Amino acid sequence: MPSSPAPDFGLLFDALPTPQLALAADQTVVAANPAMGQWLGRPAEELVGTSAATALPLADADWQQLTDNFRQERREQTVRLLTAAGPQPLTLRPVPADAAAELRYLLVAPAAPAPGPSAAAPRRQQEQFRFLSEVIPQLVWTTNAQGRPDYFNQRWLDYTGLPGLGAPDPAWTAALHPADAPGALPRWQQALTGAEPYRAELRLRAHDGRYRWFLVQAQPLRTAQGRVSQWLGTCTDIDDAKRVQQRLLAKDRQLQQILGEVPAYVATLFGTEHICSFVTPNFQELLGGRLRPGWSVNETVPEFQQQGLSALLDAAYHSGRTITRQACPLDWLNAANGHTRRYYDLTLQPLLTEQGLVQGVLFFAVDATERVQAQQRSERLTAAGRRRNEQVRAMTEALPLISFSQAPSGRVVYVSPQWGDYTGVPSLAAGGRDWRSFVHPDDLAPVATSFARARRARTPWTTQLRLRRHDGQYCWHLIRSLPVFDAQGRLSRWYGSLTDVHEQQELHERLRRSEERFRLLTQSIPHIIWTADAHGRLDYLSPQWFRLTGQDAQDPAVLGPEAGWLQALHPDDVAPARTRIVTALQTRRSYVMEVRLRRRDGQYRWHLVRGVPELGPDGAVLRLFGSNTDIHEQYELQAELRRSEVEFRFLADSIPQLVWTLEPDGTPSFLNEEWQKYTGLALAEVQQHGWGALVPEPERALAEHTLRENVRLGCVHEHENRLRRAADGQFRWHLHRARPMRDVHGRIVRWFGTSTDIDDYKRFQHEMEARNAELMRINQDLDNFVYTASHDLRQPIDNMGGIFHELVRSARFDDPDAPALVTMFEHSLEQIYTTIQELSALVQAQKHSLTAAPEQVRLERLTQEVLHSIGEQVRNAGAVVETDFAAVPAVEFIRPNLQSVLYNLLSNAVKYRAPDRPPRIRVWTERLPDAVQLTVQDNGLGIDLERHGKDLFQLFRRFHDHVPGSGTGLYLVQRLVQAHGGKLEVESQVGEGTTFRVWLPMGGNGLVG
Repeated sequence: MPSSPAPDFGLLFDALPTPQLALAADQTVVAANPAMGQWLGRPAEELVGTSAATALPLADADWQQLTDNFRQERREQTVRLLTAAGPQPLTLRPVPADAAAELRYLLVAPAAPAPGPSAAAPRRQQEQFRFLSEVIPQLVWTTNAQGRPDYFNQRWLDYTGLPGLGAPDPAWTAALHPADAPGALPRWQQALTGAEPYRAELRLRAHDGRYRWFLVQAQPLRTAQGRVSQWLGTCTDIDDAKRVQQRLLAKDRQLQQILGEVPAYVATLFGTEHICSFVTPNFQELLGGRLRPGWSVNETVPEFQQQGLSALLDAAYHSGRTITRQACPLDWLNAANGHTRRYYDLTLQPLLTEQGLVQGVLFFAVDATERVQAQQRSERLTAAGRRRNEQVRAMTEALPLISFSQAPSGRVVYVSPQWGDYTGVPSLAAGGRDWRSFVHPDDLAPVATSFARARRARTPWTTQLRLRRHDGQYCWHLIRSLPVFDAQGRLSRWYGSLTDVHEQQELHERLRRSEERFRLLTQSIPHIIWTADAHGRLDYLSPQWFRLTGQDAQDPAVLGPEAGWLQALHPDDVAPARTRIVTALQTRRSYVMEVRLRRRDGQYRWHLVRGVPELGPDGAVLRLFGSNTDIHEQYELQAELRRSEVEFRFLADSIPQLVWTLEPDGTPSFLNEEWQKYTGLALAEVQQHGWGALVPEPERALAEHTLRENVRLGCVHEHENRLRRAADGQFRWHLHRARPMRDVHGRIVRWFGTSTDIDDYKRFQHEMEARNAELMRINQDLDNFVYTASHDLRQPIDNMGGIFHELVRSARFDDPDAPALVTMFEHSLEQIYTTIQELSALVQAQKHSLTAAPEQVRLERLTQEVLHSIGEQVRNAGAVVETDFAAVPAVEFIRPNLQSVLYNLLSNAVKYRAPDRPPRIRVWTERLPDAVQLTVQDNGLGIDLERHGKDLFQLFRRFHDHVPGSGTGLYLVQRLVQAHGGKLEVESQVGEGTTFRVWLPMGGNGLVG
């Protein structure tokens, strides 16, 4: 059944058959029903807004004096009203706002039955009341003074399905929920006995057996003598609002849980005594558990009064304003830590009721000690300015029902005073304004269409529209109007009401958006989300369930009583799953279990199931929320880990190395058989006494310190020291390596280490070092020999050259072959000089390979330097040299050696050019998968590789005699490239040219940039 708005007591007030008039505390008439207007002989509308002295002149009393008396003593009084027929007795009854509040209204009624113009007036008023009770969307009933029902409206009969007055016991309480009856019935009897208004929120059973929440209200109707003659009751459907309220309460509990996690100290304190209602766990811990809910802070925590906090709470409570204090020094007493002085940022915010009255104070404190201490140390200044953040809670305004009547054409002929309160226009006739001017423009056409349809069908009219409030805002209203026909069946009137449903619309919209966000959230996460009712029956499964299991989401049997979802569980897991759900509902605690779900392909996969019950205010389980997470891979991983552990131990015991593992703190946790066999120590002995005794005394401290430091720092461990072999007591060199294994968070879970016997390697290393020293001495001797040879040979040859040139200059030769012999002799001298220089250069280059360090060499720059050194030869030959080092612009090489490589290759390309064409030389680099290639290509004479290929890189080999040379260039290039770990390849065609490719490995002597 849809929810109904609050009852329109204004409409019911107008329908009362007895004259009634209400005065405000300032003696102004605020309401008068038609019966009072008829009794006074004036329209009721004219009475509203006039003063009491004007509307009701008294014979023997003053209205101001009466009002003052009522403020002092609130009891009913009788005065005499001056009328044309003589003084008439009036009963004045004070109405306070509540039991302790000031005077709000005075109800005025004739003390004796008011004469009417005819005997038919009460019947018309009764008929009008009955008609209005059928129009309004509430369940309406009346009883006699003793509480026995004498009327139920049709809406009551339709909702409850009860026979009404025809039942043996027609009490309205017959429809109460069994849980509500024990509390509601005594309160109803108390209201009947004390003649006090009755109000309660109760659940009423509908005709279909379901219960919905209603706001039940009953007002006593009194005679002119003040006696209760009848009770008027209404039941307003608040089920939707109640459920929304319960959801909001659940969210409020969630907010309190979240509030308990914020890094602040929070407490809510109610009343003038500041009774604790809520306190965060960290605040409780700070105060040693002394701040207890239900107790005044002044009693349990004296520091509140001693340090002025109680005064601040009083100020916030009585002023209704938020009070903040920055860097407030407070000294708390804690049994564990004694007195603790710290600085806090305080916010004391009043907590308001829906009526805007202060009911308590929110105490919010943030620890600012570190900030204050930093400010004191750095600037020595007091805490920076105060923050104030005033929060004003808006009062929730309960808008009354607006009633109206229309002519058959739809023209409004009457509207209740609530219209003026809402729209700000006292009546529709004011300013000539039509009711349609207050309707949202977008709603005019739909409203007109629906009303025209209802007029043609002569049926009740119901729709929703937006009505402009006095502040200009449009709010949603439910409009309902019923047609009334005369005796001939002609439409005579429309009677209707306007109910403000704006907040309900917004609540529904927020709830719809919230449910939509929840739906999108459940569909986006990789988990299966499900919910169950309080009996454990599943009523929702997210789409991930159906995608996994292949079950049909439209099949009602999946979530129905048949619990078809259980078919997707492994048969062995069905009974445990049912048991855990039942246990969770009984114990009202969350649970976790592991089950196997059948995938659509028939495979069962392990899932982790979590269920959390939602509890109501009374602690009963309302719902069960849960999720399923696929953990199949984790299961397989655990099994694999167990297998890997077994395999690791088998492997560790099979290899000849010493294998060991350590805990994160360095404690040995595993030693393989080879370790125990070599050292003679078992795991328990090493754990108890350590392994230091296995290391020689001079090496022991360093070995233990190095391992301990690497474990502390989490670094890879590598160290060499000797270990004693148990079999013969011999100390042998071992290389110890260990690496930490970390979890997904980077924490070390275990160290894995090996100890490798390198004793033979160490001995070989010592021998190699001795041999290297011997080779260094031989190289030094070779350098000395080359220097001596070149120096000793050069001097005699220089003497020979000097003597020969002097002989040529001074002697005369008559032999005609003398010039040729002179030329041959000069050529031989030049060859001897060249050979000595190249041998010296060869030795120097090899020496560079042993002593010089590689560096980054820019190829373009080095090539240009080489070309510049042979520039005259290049120009004389008309050679064209092209370079392209874009692929690899630089390499790591010993610069003089690379310069020598390029010099020999480029000078050979110019020297051995073809006589019939100018030389064309190309130099470029390429990047290969594991190397860099430097290529030098020419179009010269070429080399017959079939004939000379095996001797190409031999010392003193020459293949062209028309130009001078020593035959050492290519030999030197080959030696330099090989010394850098590379290789040299050559392709050549006689008469076409030659291509040399220098391959340099990536890494140590390879590519740099």
